[in-house]
Amino acid sequence: MKNPSFIYLLIGFILTLTVLIFFTISSYERLNTMISYSDQVEKTFRVMNKMEGLNSLMKEAETAVRGYIITRDSIYLEPLTIAKNEIPATFEEVKKLVADNDVQRTRMGLIQNAARMRIQVLESSVHMVNAEAYDSVKNDHMMQGRNLMESFKLGMNKMMEYEQKQLVDNYQQKDIYQRMAPTMFRWVFGLVGLAFLILFILLLREFFKRLKYQEELQLQLMALKQSHAELTQLAFAASHDLQEPVRKIRTFSDRLIYKQKEKLDEDGKKILQRIDVSARRLQGMLEDVSGYMNLIDSREEKKLVSVKKIIEEVRDNFRDSISQKNAMITIGNMPELWVYPAQVRSMFRAFIDNALKYSKTGQSPAIIIYSEQIEGRRLGNTFPHLDKTYTAITIKDNGIGFDNEFRDKIFQIFRRLHTQESFSGKGIGLAICQRVMANHNGVILADAKPGEGATFTLLFPRD
Repeated sequence: MKNPSFIYLLIGFILTLTVLIFFTISSYERLNTMISYSDQVEKTFRVMNKMEGLNSLMKEAETAVRGYIITRDSIYLEPLTIAKNEIPATFEEVKKLVADNDVQRTRMGLIQNAARMRIQVLESSVHMVNAEAYDSVKNDHMMQGRNLMESFKLGMNKMMEYEQKQLVDNYQQKDIYQRMAPTMFRWVFGLVGLAFLILFILLLREFFKRLKYQEELQLQLMALKQSHAELTQLAFAASHDLQEPVRKIRTFSDRLIYKQKEKLDEDGKKILQRIDVSARRLQGMLEDVSGYMNLIDSREEKKLVSVKKIIEEVRDNFRDSISQKNAMITIGNMPELWVYPAQVRSMFRAFIDNALKYSKTGQSPAIIIYSEQIEGRRLGNTFPHLDKTYTAITIKDNGIGFDNEFRDKIFQIFRRLHTQESFSGKGIGLAICQRVMANHNGVILADAKPGEGATFTLLFPRD
């Protein structure tokens, strides 16, 4: 189960990040808008400056022609030449600046046409003066020039008025966003700072909570170690110190049977035999407990071994039982694995022993052992390690099986599903198998049906 504090911290972090992203995007958009209005203001200033320049060039050209008409001095024509060269280029620059405004672009076309015609009239006046023919057309030229200049000025005034209005509007909008920017940034940094302060406080609380939890865990660990040490001592006593009394019980019961058998009736002999059988069974159980404890505190080193070779060696040790029961053990291809060889050997010994022991009467035992690679996700959603890959070794038999209701209980130490009279054994074999798999960070899966055999799958993690 996940820690609620961690969930709260995660939610707080996500909310803080969301607020930060929102205000960052909002600030970025407002900053872009302010920059856009600033660009518009700058562009308007440039348009107005260019138009004032055009107006000045036209006025200087007119003044130059008037001076030339009066003085016949060609030095006065220099402004006309400058205007003729610069006016087209200036119009092109203004056109680019107002390219996104259809109204201004149309007006600029009309103004450019009027300016071009006015320059042509001025040049025509100069030519006529040179040809001594100006006086005859003076009035017509003056009227035409005045009309063209009025048209030019009218267009210029309309454009200037429009640009002036745009300048005021854009400047006001720019000023609004410029005033809002500091407030926006203060809100952003204030809220983000507050959020991070809250997160810091929560992290601090979580830190001290974890510190306290760690101290409690340390105390529990010490208690667990103490308990483990006591259990180890108890198991050692059970598996070693209690062996001597059990041996004495067996020795004295044997003496009674062989030395006092003439004095004992049949009931007495049976009682002594039961004592001897129970003592032998108890001695075997103590030896198994000792073996089980050795598995818990095992100091064996892992080795890369052939699992098939280990299984074949175990099978050969059961040669007599296999022959007596006419059993068939089929071993498929097996991988090489990094394992504790002695532990794996004892585990397969327990599996094969159980498969032979719990076989059906009148039917030859058939045991199949094979391996495959398997993904954790194939084992179902209830399996705890779905993301791992396993080497699966399956042991399948055709014995008496068991009800799946007991598939967890069969791995408990000294837990038996059958009486001693039905099947011999001490009920520790599968507990040893589970301990061996735990030492390999593996898992045992069991599946069976009464009367149809049992299947055990050993999952060794690939990593």
